[in-house]
Amino acid sequence: MRIKEAIKAHGLTVERVAGRMGVLPSALSQSINGNPTADKLEKIAAAIGCAPAELFEKPKNFVALVSSGDEVRRFDRPDELAAFIAPLLDA
Repeated sequence: MRIKEAIKAHGLTVERVAGRMGVLPSALSQSINGNPTADKLEKIAAAIGCAPAELFEKPKNFVALVSSGDEVRRFDRPDELAAFIAPLLDA
């Protein structure tokens, strides 16, 4: 399981994810360190804002830098990059 890594990759904490789920951080920690059910994994993924598959997959070597004006944004996952550029493609 990569639950802790996914939480960190999305700039969150266990406490924040637990709050989004409406559970105590200790309950979420038990799920992370135990054997969570598929239903629990879906709830965790939704609270993180990722696909449940991300909780299982090893990270791939992917980094994209996008420069816009004087701002440079880094994307570590293809889905993050796709979400960022989708509105630009529609314009």
